[in-house]
Amino acid sequence: MEPSQHALTREETERCVDEIQPVPLDQYGSDLWFQQHILAERLNNRAHYSVQHQVEEFVGDLLAERGKLAVLAANLIRIGAWKAHVWPKLDPAVLQQAHIKAYFLLFHEATLMNLLEIVLFHQPHVLALGPVLPDLIDYCATRVAWLNTAEATAARAPQEVPPAASPAQLAAPSDPAADLQAHRTQLQFTIAMTSISVLRYITECGEALPLGAQQRLFGHHDVPAAAIYLIHNAPWIRRRVSTDAKAASPAPGRREATLERFNEGRWEALAHDDVPRLGKTEAQVWLLLYNLLLEPAFQTRYPFTAFRVRHVMSLSDVFTATLRDQLPVIERLERYVAQVAILH
Repeated sequence: MEPSQHALTREETERCVDEIQPVPLDQYGSDLWFQQHILAERLNNRAHYSVQHQVEEFVGDLLAERGKLAVLAANLIRIGAWKAHVWPKLDPAVLQQAHIKAYFLLFHEATLMNLLEIVLFHQPHVLALGPVLPDLIDYCATRVAWLNTAEATAARAPQEVPPAASPAQLAAPSDPAADLQAHRTQLQFTIAMTSISVLRYITECGEALPLGAQQRLFGHHDVPAAAIYLIHNAPWIRRRVSTDAKAASPAPGRREATLERFNEGRWEALAHDDVPRLGKTEAQVWLLLYNLLLEPAFQTRYPFTAFRVRHVMSLSDVFTATLRDQLPVIERLERYVAQVAILH
């Protein structure tokens, strides 16, 4: 299948890859940063096009061969640090005046993460990260742990529109500063969910994963524990409660609850029959946990404590026949949990 007129050709992709370069922290918002953002967007679009149309995926290969994957990962880590430490100190008046550029500054991190999620599916690309790999694990593990916090729970709460809002209220111009904060929260949640997939692809490397990277997974961060908390907390599911304003007075409006699942960066309403089915993110968490606990090269990296034994055994409460049918690795994971209960 030939690329569409909107997708980069291989030659165009090569030129984009060659132009990728590090962006110092003091250059965020500059012309250099904007050029790098456009390059990342174009490469991300091409990588997604290749996957969606099942054509040759050469973006990751070119980035790995030319040493640019590590550059992109380092830029991702820097923009994450910039958002955490610089963004809160920016003058709100400046943000309101330049809110479009500010939005792109926020969105840049999600673009880089989205691109890495695609290209790191392949093990050679993960290993091509070299010395940056442990830092990328730190970046992802921190965001996965954040998903288990009250702040993340609040971030995924649906924004309800009051049923009594008038057309004039709905059409009124919004506050740019409030919009930016809402975008920041939404993107933070999306990036954290994407971090699950990236960690799963990293753990697919097994014994090929450098010892320093393994230490970040099991020592510096307890990623298995974070993954188990995710299984129990299910941040990819939320309940939206809507009020039926047409209910007869004086009876209060009827409140109807709809379950929604986070998928591909947005929340989608779930039909009743779809509730038991695994979503993409939930499946990634199970596969990540399977790799962390059952990969032979990793098992000596995770010594069991009393807390870890109890935490792993808590998975017994969530194993179901429906889950086993959808994800074959669940049976092996279930046997492993039973073995932990016997041996510890």
